[in-house]
Amino acid sequence: MQALLEQETARLKELYQYEVLDTPAEPDFDDLTQLAAQICQTPVALITLVDANRQWFKSMVGMKVTTAPLEAGFCPFVVQKSDVLIIPDTLADAKFATNPVVVSPPNVRFYTGVPLITSKGYVIGTLCVLDFVPRLLTQQQIEVLQTLSRQVMAQLDQRLMASQIARQNAALLEVTKGISTTIGEAFFYSLVQHMTKALGVHCALISELNQNDQQQASTLAFCVDNKIVSNFNYSLDNSPCKDIVQKRQLCCYPQDIQFQFPGNTFLMQLEIESYLAAPLCDSVGRCLGLLAVMDQKPLDDLHNVELFVSIFATRAATELERQQTESALQRLTQQERERALQLEQALEKLQRTHSQLVQNEKMVSLGQLVAGVAHEINNPLNFIYGNLAYASEYANDLLKLVQLYQKYYPHPVSEIQAALTTTDFNFLQEDLPKLISSMIMGADRIRQIVLLLRNFSRLDQGEITAMDIHEGLDNTLLLLQNRLKATPGYLNTGIQVIKEYGNLPNVECNAGQINQVFMNILTNAIDALRSAQESAVEAQPICDPNPCIRIQTAVLDSEYIIVAITDNGPGMTEEVLSKLFEPFFTTKSVGAGTGLGMSISYDIVEKHGGELTCLSAPGQGAKFIIKMPIRQPNLNSSVL
Repeated sequence: MQALLEQETARLKELYQYEVLDTPAEPDFDDLTQLAAQICQTPVALITLVDANRQWFKSMVGMKVTTAPLEAGFCPFVVQKSDVLIIPDTLADAKFATNPVVVSPPNVRFYTGVPLITSKGYVIGTLCVLDFVPRLLTQQQIEVLQTLSRQVMAQLDQRLMASQIARQNAALLEVTKGISTTIGEAFFYSLVQHMTKALGVHCALISELNQNDQQQASTLAFCVDNKIVSNFNYSLDNSPCKDIVQKRQLCCYPQDIQFQFPGNTFLMQLEIESYLAAPLCDSVGRCLGLLAVMDQKPLDDLHNVELFVSIFATRAATELERQQTESALQRLTQQERERALQLEQALEKLQRTHSQLVQNEKMVSLGQLVAGVAHEINNPLNFIYGNLAYASEYANDLLKLVQLYQKYYPHPVSEIQAALTTTDFNFLQEDLPKLISSMIMGADRIRQIVLLLRNFSRLDQGEITAMDIHEGLDNTLLLLQNRLKATPGYLNTGIQVIKEYGNLPNVECNAGQINQVFMNILTNAIDALRSAQESAVEAQPICDPNPCIRIQTAVLDSEYIIVAITDNGPGMTEEVLSKLFEPFFTTKSVGAGTGLGMSISYDIVEKHGGELTCLSAPGQGAKFIIKMPIRQPNLNSSVL
């Protein structure tokens, strides 16, 4: 009984796929029934389709009704037998003598029906002829009816094919329009959405194989019930996807797929019954991924689904290959950019290193010059300074001796008296000690200057030593003293230096290099203030008329000290500030600066493990902050 029920369900499904029930009359079918009636010389000919609870006549000759109950007539018996049914005289056949169409109008006495058999072997109806008197058909007439029944099926198949093609074209057009203007991720999302809608399936997905592990895949787009859901990674083991990748051809599981892949949680969770997929192969045949459609019922119209999947798998493969090629090109471009950047940075570093070496060499030369001058001055100075004390002593002795002579010989001879008057001995006696004292003070000042010059040059301290930061600042200011003084060309206004020194410990550093940093920052501050004064002379006041440099030092914590050098000059814009420490960047006129001072200073402080920053804004001056560690991690390292 169950087998008969399943057979009838399958037969009705086959009938319904033709979508012919309750459609208007069509000349192609009417011609066949007309021909059947003429050949068999019967008044009635019908093309009958047997539905679940009725008979429906697609074409008729000699009758005007379009439907009849299953029990009224003989066509259902032809469907059951799947063979030709000939009833020469219905009243003479006990099986049909009481049939409603026999005992009541139209009072059929003769019936011959030929089954309409589909390509799958299902009988969906009949081509039949009827008469109201008993009669017989010749064998030739019966054979013609069978031929005509095949023509009816050919017309139905042709009609079905045309309908399928129309649906395919409409669906293809819909999907094509949906994806025609998209690329990349949007293309894949659009494709799976339109495919589920066009094919009426539960879900569709596009996956990309992991190029490093062909047993792993990632979805690029996954649509369930016409909704895009999150992508995920999955293994090809125990999945139908593995067959597609291995065989590299379209694979179909029209039904019962869970029985073929037991334990596949993905199929179980989505209640998948059928599966069809095609590989996505690139231009050289390499499998990149797959396009799959799945449904919760057996797949209908496999030919149409296969056609769809095959067509759009090719399109998806092209897009995926384009994306992968584009990604590879982007990676290659990025690599080339990184290499170019590395080369540019290496070249810039080389130029900076070269410039720094030149600058360092200049500073070393300057230091050597300063040290040489100091040494050359120091030798005669020591001679002078050392003898001034004796000269003072000898002068005092001579003056005392003269005073004794004046005491005991108050009336010298006329010649001596004339000499005393001519030399103004009283003034000489009073002024000579002052003169010698002044010489001693001058020699002592020169001696201090020579000492400061030697301290600034630091030729004997090329390695890391404990440096007195305040001494380095004072030495630098001494060298710049001439530029700090008032100059007639600049409104006769000097630059005031305000020192706010904290209690700093000695700092371990390369003293010569740190002095160079102080020199660069203070020189820039003086240049900025002098430039502002020049603008003021031209009636363009842009800063404080009283130029000032403030130097502050403090211990930040137990590990760092801070040196802040602030000026009240014109300040800097954000653009200038952003490039301040770049090599060769300068705001000075051509020939007035190399653009290396701040860059070299930044590198020196950074190599000492510190930080050099600048705070500035237009009209608000500039503040350079040097943060340096008190101790260096490795005292034995040579010049930084």
